[in-house]
Amino acid sequence: MSKVEFTIEIVPPKTTAQQKGATVIGGRVIFYEKKHVAEALNDFANLAAQHRPEKPLEGPLSLTISLRYPWTKKDLSTKAKRQECERRGYLWHDSKPDLDNVVKGLIDRMARLGFFHDDSQIACMVLTKTRGEKPGIGIALQVLDYMEGHHGEESNA
Repeated sequence: MSKVEFTIEIVPPKTTAQQKGATVIGGRVIFYEKKHVAEALNDFANLAAQHRPEKPLEGPLSLTISLRYPWTKKDLSTKAKRQECERRGYLWHDSKPDLDNVVKGLIDRMARLGFFHDDSQIACMVLTKTRGEKPGIGIALQVLDYMEGHHGEESNA
């Protein structure tokens, strides 16, 4: 299998991989995931596990992650805003949490589950963060053909 694609109907995490706790044990600083961060990422992992490939994908990978958060009260606060939301079906989510920090935790969980060997395999990534009627996390992961994503000839200069 060289492609995995699925959507999980879950509110994406609002916590990020950056929210770590620290403690000192034996004079050494030890970092750990805070309980609410671990719970959110484990919820994702439990639902994503059923979509993992039989064996980890090999080679360079393309990963697309789409996060859809629920509408906010502000999004729907006036008739005009509600109509705009209905017409478009989504709004760009341009406030916290930071997109790059949220997806780091999701990618780490995907590696632990065996979608791929290591996140260093990800050579191309597309991320979106929106708000809409149906919250969820969309994932598309595929092995890149060596010609895909090639943006020009190699330079000999």
